[in-house]
Amino acid sequence: MAQHDYNLANGSGAAYRTDSNNVLDAIVSQNSGATAPTTTYSYQWWADTTNSKLKQRNGANNAWIEIGNLDTTNLGLAKLASPSLTGTPSAPTAASGTNTTQIATTAFAQGTGFASGVKLVFYQASAPTGWTKITTHNDKALRVVSGTGGGSGGSTAFSSAFTHSHADSFSVSNHSLLLTQIPSHTHTMTTADLGQFRSSGTIYNRPIGVSNKSSGATGGSGGATLGHNHGLGGAVTSTTITPHYVDVIICSKD
Repeated sequence: MAQHDYNLANGSGAAYRTDSNNVLDAIVSQNSGATAPTTTYSYQWWADTTNSKLKQRNGANNAWIEIGNLDTTNLGLAKLASPSLTGTPSAPTAASGTNTTQIATTAFAQGTGFASGVKLVFYQASAPTGWTKITTHNDKALRVVSGTGGGSGGSTAFSSAFTHSHADSFSVSNHSLLLTQIPSHTHTMTTADLGQFRSSGTIYNRPIGVSNKSSGATGGSGGATLGHNHGLGGAVTSTTITPHYVDVIICSKD
């Protein structure tokens, strides 16, 4: 223990010399001791050997201020360049809208840096501190626009629109062919279909010709009066669309 009241009392040469040496020991050892010095002064140093702490008396001389650890490099204080902090360090929270190299606290990151009324999307169950969940929008998809944002629309819920089952059914309406739609074609006839005639006792076969009728032929513009239809190939299927999704919430800054 090296503490002193820093009052050199009168005494013999040897006693005064011993008292002076004790004062110097107290000075060089930072008033080290297991207990605080009995006599204290403003801004006095004290090496608290019980707790291994370096302490300094405050200006009012009514309390000790802890400076650092006696058995730790740099007294355990953070260096100015590239400090490695531990525990739960704190710092002043910057004003809303600050955009400088100032340290951002968790309070700033969680919304203090945003103006009141700003709306953001969060991937979590509830609104963070300082924010209020907006519940007017529910079961909706997000749409990116190049114009003005902040709008909404549609009439079908997101989950309903993508999990709807449907079956397709097709049919072909009756259609009557027009003369111009009939392709060019011919008909054949047998000998029995040919007529005969007699001339001067000789029997002659009367040839009966059948002319081609094509879509480009003239002689009428009407079509057949009987309609017809066609079957539609392919299977009719029922499909349920269930895409992956991520639930998010929209919150407004208080």
